[in-house]
Amino acid sequence: MQTQLIIDNKPQDATDGQTFDRVHPLTGDLVTRSAAASVEDAIGAVDSAAAAFKTWSKTGPSERRAILLKAADVMESRTPDLIEAMGSEVGAAPLWAGFNGFLTANLLREAAGLATQIQGETIPTDKPGTLSMTVRTPAGVVFSMAP
Repeated sequence: MQTQLIIDNKPQDATDGQTFDRVHPLTGDLVTRSAAASVEDAIGAVDSAAAAFKTWSKTGPSERRAILLKAADVMESRTPDLIEAMGSEVGAAPLWAGFNGFLTANLLREAAGLATQIQGETIPTDKPGTLSMTVRTPAGVVFSMAP
């Protein structure tokens, strides 16, 4: 299987054409050949996310909740595919891979519940007759890498 980067909602190869292979840990068979993102690709992904953030940050909590719940349902429905992929890529036992799918779907559902949860905090103030409070505001793009 060949996998690509997804930037601007479009699959694409790494800008320099580099790839890396994932092999089955027990058999040594090639499982996937994947695009190896460069620094330029990472910057492109961040720029794309920053552009999308302008719209996403204005999305209401009910719509965000619906999107996260849909993602959880999709994740749960694809658990058999995840079990197969984790078994091929890292030799994961089916029970362990299935647990990861279950856990991920539940984390998405938990995040969905938080999207519509009423939150805020009043802050003491020294000015009589005034009220200070916190307001949740989207912060922006976070770039994170994991092996």
